Amino acid sequence: MSRGNDAQNGIWPRALRILEASLKGKLEDHEVRLQGLEELTANELVAWRGNERRQGGSVFSDQQTDKVKALVDERAEVHAGRLFFRLLLWLGGTAGITASAILLAYLKLKG
Repeated sequence: MSRGNDAQNGIWPRALRILEASLKGKLEDHEVRLQGLEELTANELVAWRGNERRQGGSVFSDQQTDKVKALVDERAEVHAGRLFFRLLLWLGGTAGITASAILLAYLKLKG
């Protein structure tokens, strides 16, 4: 046996060739599976409400959008009303405290 023959047909080079072949087969099989999965996912996305997404970029109809806008506007009005009521309470409280402080100062100076 020559040394060059052992380098090509020895146990380690042969084991490496077997390992490379099995990994290459697994990698190709994995790529085929990934392509199939991508195609399946793309088909599902197109089939599920694909027309609405392509047409207007929204999954809501115009009627649903108007209802949502009306609801948001109504909630904004209620929130603004609550904020205004709080402002009035603060102003009333501040005016009451100021008036009582002035009255106490007046009574203290007079009495």
